[in-house]
Amino acid sequence: MKHSYKTLLIGIFSGSFLWAQNQTQFQIQKVATVNPLEYQVGYEAQLQNLEAPAPGGSSYRGYLRELRKAVREAHPIKTTGAIQNKTQEAPAPVVLNGFTKMRRFPSGLVTPLQGGIPNDNTMAISKDGILLSAINSVLWAYDTKTDSMLFPISILSLQFMASGFSTENYYDPKLLYDKDADRFILTWLGNNRPENSKVMMAFSSTNNPVDPWHVYTIPGNPLQNNRWTDFPAIATTGDELFYTGNLIVPDVSWQLGFDGSVIWQIDKKAGFAGAPTLPTKLWSDIKHNGRFTRNLFPVPGADGDAEEIYFLSNRNFDITNDTIFIVKLRGGINDPNAQLEVVATTTNTPYGLAPNGRQSNTNLSDPTSGLDVNDARVLGGFLLDGTIQFVSTTVNPETGLAAIYHGFIPNPDDSLPTITGNIIGDASLDLAYPNIAWTGKDVCQGQAIIGLNYTSPQVFAGTGVVFFGNDSTYSSLVRLKDGENYINRLAGTYDRWGDYYGIQRKYDEPGKVFLAGFYGLPTRAGGTWLAELITADTIPLTVAITQAGNASACKATLTATASGGNGPYRFDWIAPTRTTGVELLDVCRDDRAIVRVTDASGCVAYDTLLVSFDAIADAPLAYPSPFLDYVNVQFTLPTNGTVTARLYTLQGQYVDEIIRKGAKMGLNELSFFTNHLASGHYILVLTMEDREIFSQKIIKQ
Repeated sequence: MKHSYKTLLIGIFSGSFLWAQNQTQFQIQKVATVNPLEYQVGYEAQLQNLEAPAPGGSSYRGYLRELRKAVREAHPIKTTGAIQNKTQEAPAPVVLNGFTKMRRFPSGLVTPLQGGIPNDNTMAISKDGILLSAINSVLWAYDTKTDSMLFPISILSLQFMASGFSTENYYDPKLLYDKDADRFILTWLGNNRPENSKVMMAFSSTNNPVDPWHVYTIPGNPLQNNRWTDFPAIATTGDELFYTGNLIVPDVSWQLGFDGSVIWQIDKKAGFAGAPTLPTKLWSDIKHNGRFTRNLFPVPGADGDAEEIYFLSNRNFDITNDTIFIVKLRGGINDPNAQLEVVATTTNTPYGLAPNGRQSNTNLSDPTSGLDVNDARVLGGFLLDGTIQFVSTTVNPETGLAAIYHGFIPNPDDSLPTITGNIIGDASLDLAYPNIAWTGKDVCQGQAIIGLNYTSPQVFAGTGVVFFGNDSTYSSLVRLKDGENYINRLAGTYDRWGDYYGIQRKYDEPGKVFLAGFYGLPTRAGGTWLAELITADTIPLTVAITQAGNASACKATLTATASGGNGPYRFDWIAPTRTTGVELLDVCRDDRAIVRVTDASGCVAYDTLLVSFDAIADAPLAYPSPFLDYVNVQFTLPTNGTVTARLYTLQGQYVDEIIRKGAKMGLNELSFFTNHLASGHYILVLTMEDREIFSQKIIKQ
């Protein structure tokens, strides 16, 4: 839906800016090889404060709660209003499977696995169907083919994966499956103080997560300037892994606490090999117009590794804004001339900070209560054939509810890229924490599944999806799993249900997606709902040329027929003459015809035909068939030449040559006796100058 409402807070000026970013070379040390089979259950103690941050406080969360009041004032809730500007509805994806993440205790008891505060759902699935999912503090593995949990007691603690580090608190896991290496990457954070902040990085040694993992540690205070790392995101290219995080200043207000986002550029192949050190480069001091870019999201490739690496950012705290930042990194780890370029541009559809999600226990007169939707930062995206699609949470100004922003950047390398966006909303549900996965078969098919969480005073917090079709329409929301109770982990009516969402395309099965979303457990805690979906089959675009008429007299007609893709179609004849339309008239023998078809989604297909004289209106015919003693064939030749007739079996084996003789232009007839042939089926083939002019099955009685 493309809104035309006026922005309330205008973003900074658009344009490209090269900042003197700092590049620092690191050698990240391997700290352990961890064997999951050695995991023994300990106390697995987690200590979390359950007091909600007070509105108006100096903390980041406290400031966000205060902003909810401004959001509600700017965008009051409306009981009616347009949700999407769409003339056609895309088909909903098909749900193949859905199940909750379970935990098996040593006693044999099996219960739903309860998440942290918040869950921080992330997942990855291999080509062999091994699914890894993580939430705050634990990793979980499942074989979708055998319906079995893989770890000895179903989970591994992140503390165990950290291999004995004295770090007290592990959180914010992220998972990634590298299809080329057929390996997994797991990263997570440790602690939130400069003196002990760490980034943990683990690479699976095989495609089986039960086998050992190579574990590395990255300093969370890399510049040694009293900072700690928060909110990670990861993506890969062919050779490298990119990790982003925010540097936070401790013990100050949120306004002073952010000290920029950083990018770690890592040799992923060394990690998979278990090398003693990982060649690494740190990018810091990333700014535009003197201001730090915040929450850099590395854009992954639609089908695995990204072709080029881009990072997205926005004005995530603003009530309304239209500025999007694109950070382009060019150059490898060891390239001394590598640089970052930060481009600020605007989108045609502004986004804005969303209100909290409402629950049955939410005080609707208090905008600071409800489920926290965090801010408007970019949470998901992919790069496909030079175009970026991305998603974030936003306010829907037409309803005043939390909704999903779906953006498009078809030209990220332009000096001033064009960005468009749609807002996906619901008349009664608050939608938040989206992620997106590509589901097309061809690179011109931009279709995708958007996973999200939802809630309302009437519907317990659950997880669902929306399908985005090749014709730029959206399906209705598919509610995969409604919650079984409202969420109540913190004091009062303020609670957490993010901060991100797991989703991945099944790389070897186009159209299939696995996801990990949030839903409310009966205990009023958060659980993880896992689902397997597939989109309606999208047939790739094809085109074929058929020939009729007399090519020898330059009177042949060529007809182009398209199938698949998304109609309507446009046909452009590139040769032998340039024209548009389904038919090409007055074509001659030996012309090479080329047609291009373009569908409504911009997909393109070609077909080529060398025009011959075997498809003229008075095409030859062998008769009688079946035959007993003889066969007749009449045919027309456009020129004088040598004609050869041969017989083959139905399997293409050569039987005999009937005749090789010169013939004249015009109508000709070939007759031959067949008494000596055995009964059966044959193929009669006539050629002239090594070009086939006739082929037909004939039957000897």
